[in-house]
Amino acid sequence: SVKYFDEGQDAIRNLVRNTCQYLSSGYSALVMADRATVHCYSHPTQPIAEPARLQESLVNGFHEHMAFRKEVVVHNGGRRYRELLNGVECKLLGCPVFDENNDVVGTLFLANDATAAPFTSSDRKLLQVMAHKASRIIQANYDALTGMMTRNGFEYHLETGLYIVRY
Repeated sequence: SVKYFDEGQDAIRNLVRNTCQYLSSGYSALVMADRATVHCYSHPTQPIAEPARLQESLVNGFHEHMAFRKEVVVHNGGRRYRELLNGVECKLLGCPVFDENNDVVGTLFLANDATAAPFTSSDRKLLQVMAHKASRIIQANYDALTGMMTRNGFEYHLETGLYIVRY
């Protein structure tokens, strides 16, 4: 059962990386603030400026905004989301990740440098597909009623913690 959860975590990491690569973006992240989890990937050949500051703004403000709106956000420049981005100059595409009760459990983000081409409607559609895949992975590893990890998740984290303490 530990292996099952571990495979789920690997699936999430791979999904975040693949989303970034498929859409030729500089940065991607899956933020699950309620679970204190962020999976991110920076594209090695298309880096964005200030990825740490961007991640902080995604976790501390933008995710809540997305959870409230429950819809895709496309930011191709301008002032509309500048405050939520803490002044980080970038183009951003964000899509909420839903659980089976239609509650937002996370947000999948893509970011590009401010000088990159704008995000398109096909980018938005592909991100929605990837967010749906993320939803399926999360549903397999977290209980919908309590939001807590399933037994598989708990055993995985326990085993990982014990390994760190021992070695």
